[in-house]
Amino acid sequence: LKPEEFTGGSFSVSNLGMFGIDSFQAVVNPPQWGILAVGGTRVEAELDPSTKRPKAVKRMTVNLSMDGRAMVAENAVYFLKNFAFFMENPTLL
Repeated sequence: LKPEEFTGGSFSVSNLGMFGIDSFQAVVNPPQWGILAVGGTRVEAELDPSTKRPKAVKRMTVNLSMDGRAMVAENAVYFLKNFAFFMENPTLL
């Protein structure tokens, strides 16, 4: 990105999942307080509690990098919990 493309922002999202990257750590661009690194989806086996049989589920890894001077860790946890909730329940968006 050119500096003028992220100047004035407070938060960024970086998606390398479309290039086959499962997970990565992104670097915060000051003066932004954070950046969310989004990896690609992958299929994993999970035990279905109702049938006790394995089933295929899609998983995605995200990593939040933040400036601890601008955001306290408790708020970052709250952000990630809500992000996960809406990714798991997209009809509520």
